[in-house]
Amino acid sequence: IDISNGAASWSGGSWGNAAIYQKIEIEADKEYQINMDMSGGGFTDVWFEVFIGTVQPQQGVDYSDGGIQIGLSTWEGCGGEEFSGTLVDVACVGTGGAFTWPTAGEAYIVIKSGGANLGDLGVTIDNIAIRSL
Repeated sequence: IDISNGAASWSGGSWGNAAIYQKIEIEADKEYQINMDMSGGGFTDVWFEVFIGTVQPQQGVDYSDGGIQIGLSTWEGCGGEEFSGTLVDVACVGTGGAFTWPTAGEAYIVIKSGGANLGDLGVTIDNIAIRSL
């Protein structure tokens, strides 16, 4: 992952994977929407997933707490072709990025990607937002 000018870009492949995360504060029983600008494509056997969970991510440990909120997966039909837009518009896995949290407190947004080949473009994200609905 390369982070520069406020954007994060994943590249490579060889079945590697990497994630970024941020601690956030969530209000109880409030509906939220996750979204971000993204571009990339030309993937082969690749996933891009966004999680909201209570478990703090650990180096070298795969993350799945809270389930996939929204993402891309070439196995589910998105990411194989070039794309540019918002994650909500190009995603094909998860719950669509809308969620309601049962209790107030800390949580983590975790964004991970990996797979066989992220193509020549990789995937770049910017303007990550979690907004109340």
